[in-house]
Amino acid sequence: MDAGCEVAGSSRELPGPEEGNHLSCSAQGSMIYSYQPSFEVATTMGNAVRKTISLPAELAREAEALAEAEGKTLSGVIQDALRQARVARRSQELRAIQGYWSRRAREKGLLTEKDLERYLAG
Repeated sequence: MDAGCEVAGSSRELPGPEEGNHLSCSAQGSMIYSYQPSFEVATTMGNAVRKTISLPAELAREAEALAEAEGKTLSGVIQDALRQARVARRSQELRAIQGYWSRRAREKGLLTEKDLERYLAG
């Protein structure tokens, strides 16, 4: 896989997932402004939405290296990262909710399941 756009102000074609297909890449300074396929991709995700994102050049190179190492597309790497971030965010929200209700239970003296059973029965 190509190392990406490294020269400020550069714009060039990068090899795509199939021979003859290319991704265009443009950069300015240390930011890569876009990766846009110059071809239509058939996808198993019928509701896929094409987006253009900006990445710092170093992060783009790391993502490309990870994609190559894992045998994935750059989109696949980004999708995995977003899914992991969503799971982490939901876990953090759950811990916050658990913390809130644990504090409320302690305030009412509910420290064990038996305490809770008595409270609910009473």
